[in-house]
Amino acid sequence: MHRLCQDLVACELLERDGSHYRLGLLLYAIGLRAPRQRTLRHAARPVMENLAQSLDSPVSLSVPNGTDLLCIDNAGRHRNRAGASFGGRLLQLHSTAPGKLTLALLPDQYPLARLAPRMRRMTARTLTADRLPGELARIQEQGYATDSEEHRLGYSAVAVPVRGPRDGAYLGALSVVAATARHNVPRTLAALRNASEAVTTRLAVIEAYRTEP
Repeated sequence: MHRLCQDLVACELLERDGSHYRLGLLLYAIGLRAPRQRTLRHAARPVMENLAQSLDSPVSLSVPNGTDLLCIDNAGRHRNRAGASFGGRLLQLHSTAPGKLTLALLPDQYPLARLAPRMRRMTARTLTADRLPGELARIQEQGYATDSEEHRLGYSAVAVPVRGPRDGAYLGALSVVAATARHNVPRTLAALRNASEAVTTRLAVIEAYRTEP
């Protein structure tokens, strides 16, 4: 097994971090060839770039991926060098805004009983397992999620769902991260909601174009 893992690292299908292994960027690149993910990225990319420029903050697009949450694209960078999550990186479910949004909207796919043993406190403000259910109920009710220095001290984030144009299914999370001291959450939330609607509209246009005879 060790030799097999070493071969996969050499081929960039896995990455090694000490005694731990994770999926490599080559697998991520292969995965992006899947039609649904490619279409979503294509629809979201110009919207994300405009949003990042208008807010002067990094924007990320993350999608459910089995039992994980995968960042598939990001845009923008703030002047304080805060960046969005790198494309291809798995996000923490319990301590990030897009992660908590996904937990709240896909409870059957992401049961808390399975997540709880793997939860670790990223900062002193990270929610504990006993507080997370109440937070997820609030997210379900209000339709968006926030992260107030729960993943990284000094930074806050807001995430909203991106939904399919036909059935309204949850496709992924559009999120913005900014330094807490300058983060205007109401302004960010309004801009994110408009951006999410724009992505859904672009998806509808793409699907209509593809189904034309």
